[in-house]
Amino acid sequence: MSLPKFSIGMMFALAIVIGWSYFDGASAGTILLRTIVCAVIIQAGYFLLVFAMIG
Repeated sequence: MSLPKFSIGMMFALAIVIGWSYFDGASAGTILLRTIVCAVIIQAGYFLLVFAMIG
């Protein structure tokens, strides 16, 4: 997967998490925390995918 496709997909996923959290009535801090956790998980998965493709 190329970096631009990954970036666009990650932005959509994070937008969904933000929207879900907002409509769930979460506070701004909770929304930020959920977004950061989601971004870290997605980035770790992308790193492992690239690592597996190289190795």
